[in-house]
Amino acid sequence: MIIHSVFDAAFAPYGKVLGGYDTAALTDTLKSVTPVPDGVDYVPSQPELEQLPIAEQFASNAYGGMPIQLGWCNGHNTRLNCLEYHRDYTPARIWRVWKTHIGNMVRFDRHNKVPEN
Repeated sequence: MIIHSVFDAAFAPYGKVLGGYDTAALTDTLKSVTPVPDGVDYVPSQPELEQLPIAEQFASNAYGGMPIQLGWCNGHNTRLNCLEYHRDYTPARIWRVWKTHIGNMVRFDRHNKVPEN
């Protein structure tokens, strides 16, 4: 399996990274209100996340004002036995995936640096 950076041209058919958002409060809230269980838990809508200013920014800027959910999927996987693909771009899903791997942030950062021009 080859894992590409989300900034790699090979990732382009699957979506794009939206920049310009201050994600500090979102990251802090994910760390403080969501557990990291031994298994895997999924919560599609977390009120503490949806009350953050960034939730309105996502809804307005990425979804044209449509309502969105911000949730999470956390835990420890021991194997990759299921993949999920969505034709629509969903920032909430991106955050759930990112939060799932919060323990591997150093690895994530190493492979997903914004290219310098």
